[in-house]
Amino acid sequence: EHDKSDEAKLEGKKYAYILDTPYRWEAWAAPKGKDGEQAGCGAWRRFKGIVLNSRRRHTTERSKNQNMKGSYMTRRAIQHVLITLLLFAVAPTAWAEGRKITLSIAEATKRLDLAEQLAEKSLVLYWADQIPSRNIEKDISTNTYSRGANAFLKSDLRAYTNAFEEILEALMQDAEQFGANAIIGIRSYHEELPDFSSETDYRCDVGGFRASVGFRVRFVRLAP
Repeated sequence: EHDKSDEAKLEGKKYAYILDTPYRWEAWAAPKGKDGEQAGCGAWRRFKGIVLNSRRRHTTERSKNQNMKGSYMTRRAIQHVLITLLLFAVAPTAWAEGRKITLSIAEATKRLDLAEQLAEKSLVLYWADQIPSRNIEKDISTNTYSRGANAFLKSDLRAYTNAFEEILEALMQDAEQFGANAIIGIRSYHEELPDFSSETDYRCDVGGFRASVGFRVRFVRLAP
């Protein structure tokens, strides 16, 4: 409309607008103020300023939140390190002050179904002073074994069973390697305590974080 009006003025003609003055763009969408500027332009500038200020504020708040989050994560990491150091510091004390308890050999063997495994390997276990049913053909080796299982947040029974199972598996593997068909004189062993000798029970040392089982044994080959 403005371009056509300008062209008509250059040709000395009068241009007839399609829309009356009240309905034209500059009248309702961008009216001019008293200073001669279009009010809409001033409003746009103000609106643009509000948007830019809002973006700056959100950017500042986001940066602040990220800094706070970073500080929080750092504090959490420090807490985890301190807790870990505390556990390592307490562990030796918990071990030294552990409980020494005795458990049934028969129940542990039944619970782990070890009788079947021993039969498959043709291996016989003799506890404490039990006398083998056959003569000793060859005395192979006397060894000590100690195995531990994690007892932290576990029931006592589960911790004992895990430790007992680990050490019995080690005994069976070594017996097969040595060519032994019997393990005799099995006694509970701990490097800081006297051996515990029993034909029915074994000793388990339980601290705050570890359950330990130890045995002193003799590997032998019995005569046919």
